[in-house]
Amino acid sequence: MGRSNAFDPNRLYETVFYQILQEVHIWQLEKDANGAIQTWRLLNANPAALKNWGKSLNEVKGKTTDEIFPGVEATRAFMPIVEKIFTEKQPHSWEVNFAGTDQTLQMTSVPVDDDVFISTGVDVSHIRRSEKELKISQERLSIATEAAHIGIWEYDLLSQKLIWDTSMYQIYGVPISTPDLPLTIWENGLHQDDRKRINYDLEKSVKTGNDFDSEFRIICQKTRQIKHIHAHAVFKEGGADDSDKLIGVNIDISDRKQAQQEVELLAYFDPLTELPNRTMISDRLNQSLALSERTQTYSALLFIDVDNFKKINDTAGHAVGDELLTEFARRVKDKIRKADTLGRFGGDEFVIILNSLSGNLKTAIYLSDQFAHKVVELIREPFAISTGPETITASFGITLFKGGISAGDVLREADFAMYKAKESGRNQIHFYNPDMQRLFLERVQIENDLLTAINAGQIEVHYQLQVHEDGTIRGAEALARWRHPTKGFISPDQFIGIAEDSGQIQELGSWIFIKACSDLKDQIQPYVDPEFVMAINVSSLQIFEKEFTDTIQQQIETTGVNPSQVKIEITESAIIDGPEDIHEKMLTLKALGVRFSLDDFGTGYSSLTSLKNLPIDELKIDRSFVHDVLLDRNSSAIAKSVIVLAQSLGLEVVAEGIETNSQMTALKDMGCHAFQGYLFSKPLPLDDFLSIIKNTR
Repeated sequence: MGRSNAFDPNRLYETVFYQILQEVHIWQLEKDANGAIQTWRLLNANPAALKNWGKSLNEVKGKTTDEIFPGVEATRAFMPIVEKIFTEKQPHSWEVNFAGTDQTLQMTSVPVDDDVFISTGVDVSHIRRSEKELKISQERLSIATEAAHIGIWEYDLLSQKLIWDTSMYQIYGVPISTPDLPLTIWENGLHQDDRKRINYDLEKSVKTGNDFDSEFRIICQKTRQIKHIHAHAVFKEGGADDSDKLIGVNIDISDRKQAQQEVELLAYFDPLTELPNRTMISDRLNQSLALSERTQTYSALLFIDVDNFKKINDTAGHAVGDELLTEFARRVKDKIRKADTLGRFGGDEFVIILNSLSGNLKTAIYLSDQFAHKVVELIREPFAISTGPETITASFGITLFKGGISAGDVLREADFAMYKAKESGRNQIHFYNPDMQRLFLERVQIENDLLTAINAGQIEVHYQLQVHEDGTIRGAEALARWRHPTKGFISPDQFIGIAEDSGQIQELGSWIFIKACSDLKDQIQPYVDPEFVMAINVSSLQIFEKEFTDTIQQQIETTGVNPSQVKIEITESAIIDGPEDIHEKMLTLKALGVRFSLDDFGTGYSSLTSLKNLPIDELKIDRSFVHDVLLDRNSSAIAKSVIVLAQSLGLEVVAEGIETNSQMTALKDMGCHAFQGYLFSKPLPLDDFLSIIKNTR
């Protein structure tokens, strides 16, 4: 039953509500029996307020502040203010900061009746930001002035906002009026070869709170020229109302760098070809020797001498000879890796340092010879010089090294091999060590013989049992063997790598897969349980092929084998070096029922993240750990760790290379329940393998 002069919120809303653009809301008090204020409920709010709250009027009308803004105890926070305005009968103003934003509202609450009040809000965020930015600018100017007088900048670590002064825009060749943000200009302007290093330096400074100091290159947007920059910044720790920052300067040191480069060019580079000279070659060779010894990988030095170059100089002149050498250097330089070095040793002699070829001597010999032949083909094409096309040949001397020798000795060996090549008739490639030459020729012979081995019926698939801990058969692994007509049996260690290097692995791998599946379906299956699984090794190069899944599916369909009885063994390199779609490929085959086993686990560098994310069914403990499980504490610990890891991931684990009962017992005690090795069966031809499974059935 209201009073005749009672306050009418609807009338007030009609007269002023839509005329006020800032936030407005009307509240009615709720009091207890003693007249003490308990809370207040919303009567109305204008659209601006509702927008700020992110709610509709129907959602909030009639509700208390705690109901509208749960979790912030609004009633308790604002109670002193509400009590004050009704006690003093006067308006009261205060400021509110919204959590998670930089918005600040200046609020004013006005009592309009005994139990009704209006609150209005004015956005003063820009004023408070201006005050704050003015203070920051003064600090930034003070610090930067002490450091330098050019290129002042500030980076806020929380907001990741970068602020520049006018000099920074000039250094980057960008007008101040550009709409692009400084951080975008900075990132786009960095030289691509320096980005990774600079980002690392910045992240390190941010994490450690240390000053940032670095040199890098940028691309000036105005001139497109490369500039060299020395950047130095001071780490400024933020306070309670401020974030951590890097405040510093960029100094353009391009002129100084150019002078240094000119001095280095004269000291370490050949002025004609701009290649490393003899001094630089010696330095690079010493670095390569240290790297090879540290990593235990072979590197190679190629000593190249242009054939009959004196005749060219004598007949066409030194200017033409210089032009030919320059073009030779340019053509070869374009084809070497960044990690390698091409240098001019003097006159018509060049050297190439091929770093980190392989830990295997045969492979390193093959790769260095392959590269030398590429250079031969490269220079076979006539050189277009001012006097017309000119054709040349060159003699190559190659030596391989893995530390333990001086740079001078390496150069002498390669030089000796080069002269042997000249003695053999020029335009030849010769290895320094006769044993190396012999190994290379053997590899070439195997590669050539492998071309016809499959069609000639020389490749065989042998099978080695895999058993449960109680000795019952769980499956077998298919292993390729090569019965060479003159060399006898050649192990996979000798020819699989060659097949991969020569591009024959696709044909060979497909033949082995089809043969193993066919033998399982047609010959082995009648004598084994349905749970019998055939493990087939697949090269990482096969997996990397785009059509890998289609090929495997077609081969399974062609042979009619049950996909659930096929297990593909892959190596850790397939995970580490594999394409991004390897996970998708494996899932496609898993959907068919195919299983996957990770072979030689523990010998590579696959991460646990990769292992967890890939659909692997089984881990195989490498034979090297099994062999020493009773002799070496580290091998035993690694084997135990692999078993525990497999169990925690819900994977099966197989120990390969079991030769004694003691080894099997030790691994069984660790929790391994599946085994493979000579203790049970060596790899056998199909007929012999069938005899075993028939007798054990």
